[in-house]
This record gives sequence, structure tokens and C-alpha cells, in this order.
Amino acid sequence: MAADPPVGPPPDPPRGSVSAQHPRRVTLPLVVAATVGRERNRVAVRATPLACWRIEGMRFDFGSSVVTPDAEGDFTELAGLWHATGGPPVSVFAHADPSGSDDFNKTLSGRRAKAIYALLTRDVDKWDELYHSPWPDDDWNTRAKGIMRARLGPDAPSERRALFRAYMDAICHEPDGSPFVLQKTDFLGRGEDPGGKADFQGCSEFNPTVVFSTDESRGFQDPKRKDERDDANAPNRRVLVFLFPLGTRVPTASWPCPRASEPPAGCRAMFWPDGDARRGPQAQHREYDTARNTFACAFYDMMARRSPCETARKTLRIRLFDPLGKEAIPGAPYRMTVIATGDVRDNRTADAAGVLTETDVLAPSRILIEYGDPRLGQDPVPLGYQVMVFLDIDAADLDEPALRRRLHNLGYAPTEFFSDSLRAFQRDYGLPVTGERDAATEAAIIDAADHGKSRSDIAGGAATSGEENA
Repeated sequence: MAADPPVGPPPDPPRGSVSAQHPRRVTLPLVVAATVGRERNRVAVRATPLACWRIEGMRFDFGSSVVTPDAEGDFTELAGLWHATGGPPVSVFAHADPSGSDDFNKTLSGRRAKAIYALLTRDVDKWDELYHSPWPDDDWNTRAKGIMRARLGPDAPSERRALFRAYMDAICHEPDGSPFVLQKTDFLGRGEDPGGKADFQGCSEFNPTVVFSTDESRGFQDPKRKDERDDANAPNRRVLVFLFPLGTRVPTASWPCPRASEPPAGCRAMFWPDGDARRGPQAQHREYDTARNTFACAFYDMMARRSPCETARKTLRIRLFDPLGKEAIPGAPYRMTVIATGDVRDNRTADAAGVLTETDVLAPSRILIEYGDPRLGQDPVPLGYQVMVFLDIDAADLDEPALRRRLHNLGYAPTEFFSDSLRAFQRDYGLPVTGERDAATEAAIIDAADHGKSRSDIAGGAATSGEENA
């Protein structure tokens, strides 16, 4: 059994959410006229979100619907967005990655959607339902209660339902610390359906933001690459809350999404004609914000197509090297600045392999990384090194400018002749030094820049590491 986490609030966890308002839509006037007849025309207006909030899969316990304490700041961000948009109606959509079956992932995503809905509305009964219906790794007994008691400390209630409520208030609050609570009437279905129809739903694995190529998918079948596959799948594990214009009402009977507890047949009824092909591997690696053809559900696709929570954020992963570019710096402290927005993430530390990982980074953008070397023995470690990173590369883009940007991100300064950069890279990564753009060199550049593989990994053909399996 895993040990309980340490007592007390989390120590400044990495960002696990993003919130944004959607681009404004142009609303055409509705032209009407009097009539002497009894005929009537009904005007239907599509439910179009005006804002969104996204919480990453990292905010749930492993393979579970238990929300971890690290999500505390994320809920405060949602509170700010909800108030800034006038307190509009909302709906929760949870997504899983493609590991596992459709039925398995429909259940997992539905349980996560239910957990978020219950947390926002303080519906302890729904958390009790999750508690009394354990499902594979989603056991709300020993592990969940241990997480909650550790967060609340010695004053944690001993009675289960009181513990649930106290934990909800502790991690879901306004910026001033007062509880952030939504009423069930604040949701799109207004709480009218006992199963939460229109209020919260699980979308299984039907709407991936990242779809592997057939070659990548085949390679990830190797059990030794499980962690790498799970890491690459991380963007697909997410829960979104869409905020809709004030006054939006949805008759639950006409809402197309099945309840979170129902099988995926209702989801399939809303698929694009080529829905399975969209969500499945094809010749090229695809991402939703560039390819726009990875979501199987047409209904969800139409809502998410212009959403910054689905189309404008990426995971940044780069390896920090010493000034000579010869050796990665383990545990390098760093500060990251997104130039366009001024988003500064300070007091961060790279992992033991010198790799930094930041989620929800605006793309396209230029990123300034300032970092230092703790091995020099200075305290505090000065951030004396800098590298500018271009986060705008489509994974399927292999033209010369895209390869040049990848080389730049790896620390190879731009040169007049592309062949000079290629020679330097080939020499450092144990490839034949030809200065030619051959298939082996292209693959090595992509492995290093896009997948974070080290020089020794590429030279020796080894694999890297990753995260959770949902």
C-alpha cells in the first residue's frame, strides 16, 4: 500500500489548469413579422460557450476520480473566471486517454466529471456514491480518506461525510479563502436530472487532443515504453468546464450527451461520419489545435473548436545543458517567462535528467528560460544561463525552418548554412557527420526536441520515461 502524502497544504504545485474567455461571436439579428395565421416557427440557438476552464489529469489520484490537494489554486482560478463572466451556467466534460477500452474510459471519465460536479456544488451524497461503488483503481476508502486527512491535518473530522465536506471547502475556495460554491441551478441542466444530464458528462476517449501516428502507436505497444506513452498521452486526460451565456437554458430531454453513468452508445450517436478514423492513428501525428480532425464527437467538436482551453496550450519539455552544450544539468533551478503574456513561473527545478516540464504554455510563443547549475556550490544558485525557446512547432512539420527551430531549442545557435548546424548535431548525437538532412538525422532531431530524449538515449537507442496510465 502506498504511504499517505505528507500532512499540510501542497508546496506551490505546478500549474494544472487554464481558464480563458472565448472569442466573441457575431450575433445576427432575428427578423420577425406579424401573421394572421396560427402557424409558428421555432428558433433554436446553439449552446455556444463563452468561456472555459480546464483541469489536467494530474489533479486526480492515479487512475482515480479522487481530486488531489494540488487542485486548490485551480479552483480559485475557476472562481475568478465565473465571477468575471457574470455567474453564467456551466457544464462539466471529462476526457480520458486512449489507453483501455471505450467502456472503461467512459466510466472513468464519468466518475471524474461527477467528482468535480459534486465538489463545486458540495454534494456530499455524490462523493458518498463514489465511495460506496469502488471501481478498479478508483477506491475512495483508504487512499482517498488518507489524502484528505493529510491535507486537513490534525483537525480533520473522523466521520466520513464531515471529512468530505471539510476537504471540499479546503481546496475549492475564492481568492479570499471563503468557500466557492455553485448551486445546482447554476448548471446547464439546473440539476433537474438526478443523473446529472446536461450538468456533467464523461466523454471517454472520444475527443483526444493528441493522436499518435501509426508508427508511434506501434512503437508504444512495447511494454518498456509504457511510461513514455502515458507521458505523451497526458494532454488527453483532462476535465473541462464550459461557461455558457447568461440565460442559456437546455431541456435535459434534448441534451445529446448520455449521463455520466451510462454506456458510450449515446456518445457514438453524435459522432462525425468518420469519427473513429478521426480519433484513431493515421500516417501523421496529429494535434487538435493544428489538424482540427481528432475529435470524434461532432457535438463536442462544435463547442470546443474555438476554445482556448483545447486549442492554444501545449506542454513544454526541454533539457537544460551546460554552457558548452555537452552535459545536462540535473536538478537545475530555472525561471520561465512567456514573452507575449508576461507569464512568469519562478522557483522551478528540472528533474534528475535536467529536463523541465511545464504544462498549459501558450502556443505559439517565445519562451525565455533562465537557469543555473547547483553543482557549482553557490547558495542561492544564480540563474546565469539563458535560452530562448520557440513553442510553435507542429509535430508533423518537417520543413527546414521547423528543423532549424528544433535545433535552436536544443541549444544549437542559428547558422548561415543549415549543413553546419546539422554537422554539429550529428557529431554530438553519435550520427555520421555528413551535414546532410537524412532520415536518421531528422528522426534524432525530433526525438531530442519533441520527446526529450538525451544524446546517450539516441546514440544507444534507449527509451525515456513518463506519467500515468488512465
